[in-house]
Amino acid sequence: MTFSIAFAYQVAPEMRDEFESVYGPDGTWARFFGTDEHYAGTTLEPVGDGEYLVTDRWSSQADYETFLERNAARYEALARGRPAVRERAPAGTYLSSRESRRSLRTRPSVWSCGQ
Repeated sequence: MTFSIAFAYQVAPEMRDEFESVYGPDGTWARFFGTDEHYAGTTLEPVGDGEYLVTDRWSSQADYETFLERNAARYEALARGRPAVRERAPAGTYLSSRESRRSLRTRPSVWSCGQ
């Protein structure tokens, strides 16, 4: 079973290349999360004109939360150091296995980037 958390973004055209390099599967955030053995990867999906869904996967919700607690200062520094993204807010979370996917919480939200 894995825990996934998805984030929805609206990105200005001139910021898309930078956004993809920061939030993509080999980007800045993925490398940061990759320092933890419980991180299982990131996907970046374009879902509309300048709209993206970024999903981070972890072995469990507890592992994700523990990572955030242990790395809060570094997380905040990365968040402040990226002017292309003003906010990162969950669009939803879910548990998944080969057999099922169960939504834990959904909060549809799209945040503006680079405007």
